[in-house]
Amino acid sequence: MKTSHRPARFAVAFLSIFFLAAVASAQPKSFEYRYFKSNIQDLIAQIPSPPADDSIAGMADLETVIQLQKDVTPAQIERIKRVDSHTARNVMGMGAQALGSWFSKENLPRTAEILKEVNMERHYIGLTVKDHWNRPRPYVRDPSIQPTARRSKESSYPSGHSAASAAWAGIIAAAMPEYKEQLFEEVRETMWCRVMAGMHYPTDTHAGRKLGFLIADEMLKTQTTQKAIKEMRAEILAFIKANPDVVTLPKQ
Repeated sequence: MKTSHRPARFAVAFLSIFFLAAVASAQPKSFEYRYFKSNIQDLIAQIPSPPADDSIAGMADLETVIQLQKDVTPAQIERIKRVDSHTARNVMGMGAQALGSWFSKENLPRTAEILKEVNMERHYIGLTVKDHWNRPRPYVRDPSIQPTARRSKESSYPSGHSAASAAWAGIIAAAMPEYKEQLFEEVRETMWCRVMAGMHYPTDTHAGRKLGFLIADEMLKTQTTQKAIKEMRAEILAFIKANPDVVTLPKQ
């Protein structure tokens, strides 16, 4: 006797339509990109597809997350929570970790405003890219994985936190190349913490980093972004000059 799979297929189709509608509604119809003027599909073409679950790379992806979950320490959980907080509500957090606590909204209001706008555009781009693959999170694939960060309704590939950190790093480094090394190190920290947290596979974070840097590179081609970069640098240097006891530029 054959079992009918029509109800299950209908459910999958319904959920897929619901997900696509949710992604589409996440971006306001009136939203206009100011910093990013390129084609999102061109970005997608430059990012490799995630490995299939049953491929060697796909199985290694899952095994890495499982093994890290077994050995996570309290100190690592603190690192995970810190990286998890780098969101749209805390656009200065990643830069503060790389440059110092002086890198704050209170000290650098215009810089914070620019990074918020940059991240909003990065977020909408990321939703489109994630929807292209719609890869389930590691803890969806294997329920034994218990994330040590906030669960997300978004799909897994590419990593949004990794993309955000790379985009922020690319923009801040353009304004302040003196801190490029510290910024890029924080991108690597973000990537690893998202894997340790059970939120992403290693391939998710590598794709996220690539996406974030691609977004920053494309933004930097526009006059709007170049003007914003000059404003950021002027504000940051003015704060440093006025507060030599708080911060000094690193030696090149």
